Order: sequence, then C-alpha cells, then structure tokens
Amino acid sequence: MNGLQKTKLGLTCGILATILLATSGCGGEKKPQPVPEGARVLLTDGDRLGPNFEILTIESANMAADRSISFIASRTGTENLQGVFFRTPEGNIRTVLSPDSNQTGNVIPDQIRKLNMAQSGEFGFSVGDKLDSDAVFYSDGYETTLVATTDSDEPVPNFRVLGQLRVEEGGILAFSDG
Repeated sequence: MNGLQKTKLGLTCGILATILLATSGCGGEKKPQPVPEGARVLLTDGDRLGPNFEILTIESANMAADRSISFIASRTGTENLQGVFFRTPEGNIRTVLSPDSNQTGNVIPDQIRKLNMAQSGEFGFSVGDKLDSDAVFYSDGYETTLVATTDSDEPVPNFRVLGQLRVEEGGILAFSDG
C-alpha cells in the first residue's frame, strides 16, 4: 500500500496527508490512533488555539497545493461550539472564525460544515442549521468574507444553503441555495 492510500484511510480518523491534524478517536470510545510512518502530528485534542479555544476534536480539514490547511475544530466546554482555522505553510495558525467573533450575526457557530479548499489555498464553509439560520463564508486565510446569510436579503434574497459547496482559485465560490 503506498503512502497516498494510507493517507486516504487515515482521513476518517481526522488525519490529513503526511503533515497530519490528529484526533484521539473516530467516535465511540476514544483510543489513540497510530500515526502513519513518516507523518507528523501538527495538532491534536487538548491543544490551545488562542486563550478561549482548547481543541476537543478536529472535525474536518483540507490542504492546498502549498500545504496550507483549513480546518474546523470544536472546543471543550459546555457548549459544542466550533471554529474555523487556517495553518500557513510556515506553521502559523490563524483564527478565521471563532465562537467569540461577531462575524456570524445571529448564526451560532455550532454547526460549521461543508469546508472546501481550492488548490490555491482559498476556502469556503457554511455555518448554521440548514433551515432558517445559514451563512456561507469565503476566506483566503487572511481575510474572511460573509458571502450570504439568512439574516439579511443582501446580497442574496431568501437565501438558504442547499447541496454542496465548491471553491476554485480566484475567489470563485459555487453553491446552491433556495
């Protein structure tokens, strides 16, 4: 089995490519997962991302051609709130969206999903309950833009997220709404 095949198997446990974001388990009883040979663990459960965010679990991750990574993590505590983070190719971690930010309006960041990253490093994600509180964001890791939300009729009237989200180089974000 080559390294790529090993990596694809590892993705179900929160492991990404050969530079890895790792979680303690894949649901059920938490057991440490073995790290594939030649891999490096970059983040794991219990690591801190700023003063108010201790990682409970890493939910989703994507890697660009330059090895920058976008990922969704949930934090420890009574509420299962999530954040979106960006790891630069040099290893610096930037907060894109956190429970403490005011970027989401009335949409509570407890259901962040559909993280998708272009090979160029640009990425998008949605936040909300898929019904009456949805928002779609675009980011290059340094600046984050609210693309559409149910909180307002601007820029998309009667907005609701449906289907998948796709991001391409040059700020192109494709998704269906209804």
